[in-house]
Amino acid sequence: MRVNDWIRLHLTEGGLSFSMEEAEAQADSFDCHRFYELKRNRRIMGTYRYGRLGRKTHKSVESAIKRLQSYLKNGNREDLVDASNLIDIEWANPTVANIHWNATDGGEHTEHI
Repeated sequence: MRVNDWIRLHLTEGGLSFSMEEAEAQADSFDCHRFYELKRNRRIMGTYRYGRLGRKTHKSVESAIKRLQSYLKNGNREDLVDASNLIDIEWANPTVANIHWNATDGGEHTEHI
């Protein structure tokens, strides 16, 4: 049984220790307004520095990975903003061959600390 099937089963049978409303409130509790504001500011500056989007002239995926590695090393949240914008750019202007969408639950999930 896939994880999402298990969750769905428990939600419909009331087997979880929290309600759907509580789960939705938890999801809504992440206040990312400042994060999105910083991303927007950087995109505006990026337009002046690098020009308009639409041209495949940047290695967005590789650059995003470098920013995330830098964040893991030094903890600078600026790297998270930059990585997120680079991922947005890749989504809008893919550079990877054979792009597609295949939503799966392959069993690989975020590790607990």
